[in-house]
Amino acid sequence: MTVRRQDTKSFAVSKEQMKVCVLRALGEKRAKYSYVKINISEDGSEINVRIKPKLWPLILSTKSCIKLCGGNANCSVKISICSQWYILGDCFNYYTGYIKDLFDKLGKLDNM
Repeated sequence: MTVRRQDTKSFAVSKEQMKVCVLRALGEKRAKYSYVKINISEDGSEINVRIKPKLWPLILSTKSCIKLCGGNANCSVKISICSQWYILGDCFNYYTGYIKDLFDKLGKLDNM
C-alpha cells in the first residue's frame, strides 16, 4: 500500500522567485532528513526530490514532487509525497511534517 500526502499554498511572489525560494529551502541543512536527487523540469514548474531520513540510514528514500503554478504576482505551490509501495501507513505523521516544514521555510524565505 502506498501512502500519499499533498497540500497546496499560495504566495505573493512570481513563479521564478518561488523556484529560487524552493531550491534554497531544499538546500538548507536539517537534523532528521535531507533532500537528495533534486531534478528540475525544463520549464522550472516541477521539482522532483527524494527525502532521505538521517536517523535510520537503512530506510529508503521517499519521493516528493513540488509543482509551481502562477504568473508574475502570485504563485501556488503544490507538494505531493508518495511512499514506497510496501509502506503500510504513516503512523508517525512524517510525510505531513515534511510538507509543513517545507511550507514554513518557504513562508520565511518569501518574506525576505
